[in-house]
Amino acid sequence: MAVKAQASISLALVSDGKAGATGPAGPPGPAGKDITSYASGTVIPSTVPPANSQFWLIDSAGIATKFYRSDGTNWIEQPISASAISAATFNGLTFNGVIFNGSKFVSSFSRQSVDAAGVQSELTTTGSGTATLGDGYLVIDGKIDDASSDEAFHTEVGPSGVSNRVTSDLGVERSVSLSMGELSLYSKESDASPAYIGTLTSEKLQQINNTGNMLWSGAWKMAASTTLTVEKNINECLNGWALLWSGGDTNAPQNYNYTTTYISKGFAARHSGAGVHMDLGGTKTLDAAFKYCYFTQTTIKGNDANATGTSNNYVLREVFEW
Repeated sequence: MAVKAQASISLALVSDGKAGATGPAGPPGPAGKDITSYASGTVIPSTVPPANSQFWLIDSAGIATKFYRSDGTNWIEQPISASAISAATFNGLTFNGVIFNGSKFVSSFSRQSVDAAGVQSELTTTGSGTATLGDGYLVIDGKIDDASSDEAFHTEVGPSGVSNRVTSDLGVERSVSLSMGELSLYSKESDASPAYIGTLTSEKLQQINNTGNMLWSGAWKMAASTTLTVEKNINECLNGWALLWSGGDTNAPQNYNYTTTYISKGFAARHSGAGVHMDLGGTKTLDAAFKYCYFTQTTIKGNDANATGTSNNYVLREVFEW
């Protein structure tokens, strides 16, 4: 049997219960980003975006030159740490107060003076090449500009010293090196010219500086009974000894008729103890005279002939480094 409604039925939701408890907190959302916005351009925007926004100032070539961060009110220029830069090439930069480790520097140059004077003029010899600094050495290689022959130069400065040479199709023309207190020079200007080689040591330079130093002074005729011990070994002098004679008597010299004789260190080394005849010449009032002495590397010994005849009129006054 079916029941059929004769009129409409209204339904209503009635809730008079209390709200349930708050559910547990959901999982954390993804991390936020500090950079609110990023932009770049050749001019800093007049409008300042929210804090932590970035702006890179670039030049006309699109190269970043400065970096700014917004604090919400102003653009604040930010330093860029060198430790954060990794680059293969730097162009047109200036470095101040920087330490470079394990680096090599290469610099090209053109028409720079290679003359000793180093002053540019229309007569200056110039060269072009490359300078390389690395591995403890500064190495400069190049060629002479406008040279009639294929002249090249090579210079090194490093732990072993300093060296420079100029070469051509004939070989080494000129060279100089300074190493361990020794200066060496070489020159050969043409295939037909001789080669000149020389070395200057600190010992040789000291000998040059000491030339003329007095090693002994007195007034002796240098008879056989006289032997002088000179202050410095003749081998330690640049060339040898210079003996200054004048008129006078033993311990009574006169300041006239001066003359000088020379004894080389080579003679004293090869002929130690041998006698040497030394002409003293003559004057308007004295006939020609001579002295005869025996030389070792440290002593001068006289002969009785030095106290006879016209030789008796001369005395040995001084011995100098020569």
